[in-house]
Amino acid sequence: MRYSGISNGVPAVWEPSFSEVSGCGAVPLVIPILLAGFAAWAAWRGQRVTLGVAALVLGVFTFISGFSIGGAYIPAAWLLIVAAGWAAVAERVR
Repeated sequence: MRYSGISNGVPAVWEPSFSEVSGCGAVPLVIPILLAGFAAWAAWRGQRVTLGVAALVLGVFTFISGFSIGGAYIPAAWLLIVAAGWAAVAERVR
């Protein structure tokens, strides 16, 4: 993001980092990473319900933040939802 203006009669350009623009710092970027890691742990341990909850929470986070950073997480959210569904179907087949 780039801001430009005039400071003391001189043109000035300010390029703040994401953490300066966001009121929460880098936390919005870390939440989906932690959710995906938690879901990977749940899949590794064979906990279908936990995997499903993590997929649902990541999907909701992606939807809510879709107007800013959420679009970047759409592929991961869809794949996690598919993985949770696949785990549920595979459990019923056994």
